[in-house]
Amino acid sequence: MMKTKRFLFVSSVVLLAVVCIGIMNLQYDRLSRYPYQDPEARALIDEYLTNDEISYIIEYSIAPSEFTHYLGIPDFSIYHISLYQRVRDSIWYLNDDNIVYIVELAREKMSMDQLVDYLLNYDFDSVVRYLKEGDSYLSSSVLVENPYDLDAIVDDQHTLSSRILFSAIAIASLPSTTSDPVIASDVVVEPIKAMCIAIESELDNGKTCGGLMVQAGYLTYDQQVELYENDHNALESDAPGHSEHQLGTAFDFVVKDTDQSQFVDTVQYQWLSENAHRFGFIQTYPEGKENITQKQARPWHWRYVGYEKAADLYFNQLTLFEAAYE
Repeated sequence: MMKTKRFLFVSSVVLLAVVCIGIMNLQYDRLSRYPYQDPEARALIDEYLTNDEISYIIEYSIAPSEFTHYLGIPDFSIYHISLYQRVRDSIWYLNDDNIVYIVELAREKMSMDQLVDYLLNYDFDSVVRYLKEGDSYLSSSVLVENPYDLDAIVDDQHTLSSRILFSAIAIASLPSTTSDPVIASDVVVEPIKAMCIAIESELDNGKTCGGLMVQAGYLTYDQQVELYENDHNALESDAPGHSEHQLGTAFDFVVKDTDQSQFVDTVQYQWLSENAHRFGFIQTYPEGKENITQKQARPWHWRYVGYEKAADLYFNQLTLFEAAYE
C-alpha cells in the first residue's frame, strides 16, 4: 500500500514537473534579454532568426533598424550585417535584395571596399556577371578597377566585362562611315571636335575633318562579341570586354576611298602622328611596339588619355603600357 502511494506521489510530481516545464516553454521569451522593445521588429526576429542568431544580436546589441528590412530575403545572414551596411552606405541605387545578393556573391572573392569601387564604376549587372562567370574569353583576366581613369589599361589581362557606358554621347558633327552618328564618352566630345577643326584647317584640303572619318567609336559588349566571332585573330580583333572602344574614348579612323591597310601612308595619319597629342590623343598600338602591346600595329586606332598624359607619352616615345608598368 505504501509502495503504491509512493509511486502515485512520485508520478504526480513528475507529471507536475512536465506540465510546468511545458508551460514555461510555451511562455519562454527568446528575446527576454534583447533591449529593443519594438513589437513589430521583435515579431519579425522571432519568426526569422534561430536561437543562435538571436543570441548573436543580443550579444552584440544589434538594433532592429540595422537588419529587419533584410529578413526574409534569400541567402540573408545576420552575421554579415556589417558587410551589407558597407555597401548600403556607399551605393545609393541598390535595393535590399540586391545588396544581400551581391554581398553574398562577392564576400569570399574580394573585400567590400573593392566591391564598392566596382559598383561605383560599373552597372550592377556587369559586376554580377563578372562575379558569377568571370571572363568567358580570357579566364585569367581581372576587372579594370576604374574604367573612368583616362589612362586605364585595357588589354588581355584586364577586362571591362559587359560594362555599359552611361555617359555616351552622339556626336552628330563628326564624319562617320555609317549613317549613324558617332557614339563616344562625354569626356572626349570637345577634344575630338577640336582636333577635327584643327586638322581641317591645317591640311586645308577642302575636306570636312581634313578627310578623316570615324569607322568605330564606342562599342558595346554585344557589338564586340559579334565582331570577335567573325575574326578570331586576337592580334587584330580584341576579345569582348578587352577593347578600348568599350571605354568610349577610342576611335578608329579611315580616309574615304582609301583601304584601311593604306591608312599609314595618308597625310591624315602623318598629321595625327605629329599633332594628335596636342588634343590629348595617342596611338595605343604603334608600329615597332608589338612585343609590348601584344597587338599588331593599328595606325588607325587613337585613344584620348588627356592632354598631359598624351604629351608625356609623345615626347618620351612611350606606349600607354610602358608608362603603366615601368
